[in-house]
Amino acid sequence: MRRAQCGHPQKVLFRWIPVVLLVTACATGVDDQALEGDAVGRDVTVGLPDTVDEPGSDISKPDVDFREEVVDRPDVDEGEVKPPSLACDDGDPCTYGDRMVDGVCVGTPYTCDDGKDCTANVCDGLGGCKYNLKDGYCLVRGVCAEDGESPAWAPCLVCDVSAATDEWTERDGECDDGDPCTANNLCEAGVCVGEPVVCDDGNPCTTGWCDPAEGCVFTPNALSCDDGDACTVGDYCHDGECRSGAARLDCDDGNPCTSNDCDPAMGCLATDLPDGDECDDGDACTVGAFCLDGICQGALTKNCDDGNSCTFNWCDPISGCQAELDVDNPCCTSGTNPCDDGNPCTLNECNLEDGSCEDIPLDGEPCDDGNICTATGICDDDVCVPGPEVDCDDGNPCTFNWCDPDRGCRSEPLDPGSPCEHPDECVVDAACVDGACVGERLSCVECPPPFYNPLNIATSLAIGTDGHPGSGLDVDGDPDTCAPAANCSAGVDNQFAQSLGILNSFIDVNQTLSEAVADGDVNILFEHRAPVFDGGAYELAVVIGERAQPACDPLVELCPYLVLDGSFVDDPPCEALIRFGDTRIEDGVLTAGGPGSRFGISLPFMEGVMLELTLYNARLEAQVTEEDGAVVAMAQGLIGGAIRRQDVVDLVNALPDEVFEDLPVTRELIVGLLPSVFVTDIDTTGDGDPDATSIGLEFEARAAQVTGVAP
Repeated sequence: MRRAQCGHPQKVLFRWIPVVLLVTACATGVDDQALEGDAVGRDVTVGLPDTVDEPGSDISKPDVDFREEVVDRPDVDEGEVKPPSLACDDGDPCTYGDRMVDGVCVGTPYTCDDGKDCTANVCDGLGGCKYNLKDGYCLVRGVCAEDGESPAWAPCLVCDVSAATDEWTERDGECDDGDPCTANNLCEAGVCVGEPVVCDDGNPCTTGWCDPAEGCVFTPNALSCDDGDACTVGDYCHDGECRSGAARLDCDDGNPCTSNDCDPAMGCLATDLPDGDECDDGDACTVGAFCLDGICQGALTKNCDDGNSCTFNWCDPISGCQAELDVDNPCCTSGTNPCDDGNPCTLNECNLEDGSCEDIPLDGEPCDDGNICTATGICDDDVCVPGPEVDCDDGNPCTFNWCDPDRGCRSEPLDPGSPCEHPDECVVDAACVDGACVGERLSCVECPPPFYNPLNIATSLAIGTDGHPGSGLDVDGDPDTCAPAANCSAGVDNQFAQSLGILNSFIDVNQTLSEAVADGDVNILFEHRAPVFDGGAYELAVVIGERAQPACDPLVELCPYLVLDGSFVDDPPCEALIRFGDTRIEDGVLTAGGPGSRFGISLPFMEGVMLELTLYNARLEAQVTEEDGAVVAMAQGLIGGAIRRQDVVDLVNALPDEVFEDLPVTRELIVGLLPSVFVTDIDTTGDGDPDATSIGLEFEARAAQVTGVAP
């Protein structure tokens, strides 16, 4: 057993600990044997302080307790002696609580951990710790940050190790102050400064403000607004929406030679009345005014002579003709000329001196014989000779006309079935029905209209497969909308493209349409009536024809066509049903049509069945080729329009029953599918509810000629 080394220096860390027991043992000369004897029957524990704090040190140490603790010794073999654990020195200044373990002096390492990721913590070998700042880090007032990192509370301060590692460095540029009510934040002198957010959602019927917790908040207001309809007045906000005012815009421009209307998009529109229409120039002293170039003019001064020699007559521009009695005239004591003999063919004068009368004949002057059934008479030898009888013929072959001396011209319808002569020479076997001449109208073969050759025949026709440019046009006039919504752009409306998949399960629509054009079953002819190529307007007529020579190929030859009678209207006779009066060609591009225009088209419905449909709001665009003042070709042509769903329903219901006999579907099933096929997106009636499906068609056209009208 070793003796305690009383002269051995203690570790620096424990130099202050009172080692009373050890010193006492040395002073009294007690040897190891005595200590061991004292330890019989008890354990002696020599402890260290729980914590030893030296200046600048965070070292954790256990408590030191030099009190003896007497405990019952556990049962052991009487012959066995268990040595106590004695303090020792392992020679390492960075450990504490050294103990002999299995004959080896073992110490507990100091814990040097300041809890910061940016420091490397080591024992300094003198009983303390060193906390060295790692490369690429800053330590500012106890806060660690990597190079380029900003503290959470100050986005405009940054750790810049090249400038300082113990202070924050100010930075420039954008920043985020965490306030949703500021925008365009920039660093200024280490502070994040932003502009106040303007909360405007573009809705005049909401008022925006910024909540620091939520950002922009919008609440409905009750302000005045504009509903986008130029024809409404007093629009107001309600529940965040702009509603139309009850009043309508007064578009009367005060011009008697214009008709005034209001367009929801453009506002008041004024259209000149036809030249020659009567008008009121607002002057009560004029008569006979008429419209010319939208201006009321040509008026004559009104004759206010009342034929009474006892009155002074003049005209007031507001009140019209005025008359004042000549009270100083001896011939006018009764307010009238006492010499008036009632004969329209004599001029009766009164002598102002003696009141005597003189009758002057008016031979050759017009006169009124008092009979409304005769024209103006002529005075002859003081007598009014009646004019010819009034012509009461109203031009209607189915009315009997006469003149009633008391009521003037009268008429009454002829008996039903009475033969009549129709003014249209193409109508035969005419008879009167309810006062109208009605008959069977024959083909216009007998009255063919003039055609402007060459025309253009559509040599290809296909429905556009999407709503992008090249597959259709803007049908609703709104460049901000397009269809179908999931596959469109640039304002193109072709909602029907979305339905091709459904239809193709019954019939390949474009294949069938292409075959119909190639076989000559569908012949669309474009007639350019005196075209101009400088951007001026001219008329384009569209007619449907048939091949006059079935073997002629329009792709390689100038083929002749006959126009079908259904291409014309009844009044005026033989005029084309479809006409675009606003057609223009500018820089080689033709444009025509728009809202209000119509276009007839035949579309395949099923094998052998074509539906004759009308496109509403029809528009045309194409590149044209000119030769000798004529359009000889149309390329990259597009037709845009809308098909009313109800028109299709009516056509399907009108098909004969035998059409459906060999089909796997019934008429009712097809009608039931139409709402899925014809998804409405265009309003053609102006009531605000979409009733038609937009469609786009692509076409090419070559030169052709018309030789007449089909019999």
